[in-house]
Amino acid sequence: MIQININDIIHYSKSLISEFIQNEKEKEFEIILPRIVVVQSHYFNLFTNYYLAGYAGELLATIADEFSFYVPDPESNKPFRFDIVTANREALLETIKFIADGFGILPYEESFRFHEVAAECLIKYNDGEVMAVCGSLFDIANKYLAKEG
Repeated sequence: MIQININDIIHYSKSLISEFIQNEKEKEFEIILPRIVVVQSHYFNLFTNYYLAGYAGELLATIADEFSFYVPDPESNKPFRFDIVTANREALLETIKFIADGFGILPYEESFRFHEVAAECLIKYNDGEVMAVCGSLFDIANKYLAKEG
């Protein structure tokens, strides 16, 4: 199994990520998604981390032949973890790069686009328009959004 920590590749170019995943013949990947701090509010931070992780999980699930994920306790600092099996390296590359851009600082447009699409996904989930493989992450996000309000 190849471990890909999003923190480690945030500033990687698409070609560097491609080189990293293409050098391996492995089809099993463990994707580690760190927690981020966006504002001073504890509840809003929890909301943001869980809805972004939920969306990242949804993206990974769509390219995976097999998919599972670990939901850390909200009060811990443990990262989110997604285990996938896929032979589709191109889809994995595109997905990992989009997720990494969403958690990076620059370029701003790519980061903003990830957050924007993640919010749209959460709204569709909340409206019952989509079934979510990572619905439990969205449910936890919604719990903390309600506490924020």
